Amino acid sequence: MLSVSGLSSARADYYVEQVAAGFDEYYTGDQAEPGRWAGSAAERLGLEGLVTPDAFRRLLDAEHPGTGEPLDIPRTTSARVGGFDLCFSAPKSVSLAWALGGPAVSAAVAGAHDRAVDQAVITLEQEVLRARRGAGGQRSVTTDGLVAAAFAHRSSRAGDPQLHTHLVVANLTPDASGKWSALDGKRLFRWAKTVGYLYQSALRHELSDALGIGWGPVQKGAADIAGVPKDALEAFSTRRAQIEEALAERGPWSRASAEVAALSTRASKASVPDLGELRQRWQAQGPSWGSALA
Repeated sequence: MLSVSGLSSARADYYVEQVAAGFDEYYTGDQAEPGRWAGSAAERLGLEGLVTPDAFRRLLDAEHPGTGEPLDIPRTTSARVGGFDLCFSAPKSVSLAWALGGPAVSAAVAGAHDRAVDQAVITLEQEVLRARRGAGGQRSVTTDGLVAAAFAHRSSRAGDPQLHTHLVVANLTPDASGKWSALDGKRLFRWAKTVGYLYQSALRHELSDALGIGWGPVQKGAADIAGVPKDALEAFSTRRAQIEEALAERGPWSRASAEVAALSTRASKASVPDLGELRQRWQAQGPSWGSALA
């Protein structure tokens, strides 16, 4: 699954705060997975390794992350979009394999997910990425790579296992000469389903190659691991149940009503226990499914 959304200034602030917290916690030993820079154009700006708060904020403001100098990107709209959040989410059975399958399986699943996201980034750069040029950004031209920050998360806001990565793509891209321009955001949205399907396909390939995993039927681009009981999937899908309950109360489904339901049932990240406590809870909740996921 892949969802795409633009980053308003408020959402950009949220990410900056999360980056700052994650970066600090990483160095105090409380955070194992801070954000990492991604995209072939990151090197042009001297970005590698961990995502830092100041560099991330400058990037979303279309400034050089090291010097703070403007990258001279013309505005194509009155309210500039700082970036786009591409959320790559693994099927629930894959998340359960990571949570319940033991250290070796867990590491293999997390690595397969990360590699599938990396392959999606390559597809984005080769097939999807374009810049907006001309009056009102009406002309779409080929450019030379993207700059993004990848934030890997292992649980949902409801405390369920949910392997997913937020790839925050900055709204800027260089051409071969080094000139920076805004992205063609509409093209990103149009390609979202295709790139999501490619991520799912790459994930299945990586997991089959690493662990010999078999798969159930592919539906809407995704498939669950063969042999994982349906009740296991449902038991660890608390967040989905919350949203579906809220939708049922609101009446006929629409994209707008689904977004409202998701936001209205959204718990604070601060209310989610740390990963160690969550793992203990998951192991106690699903011991009988471990053999199917190992």
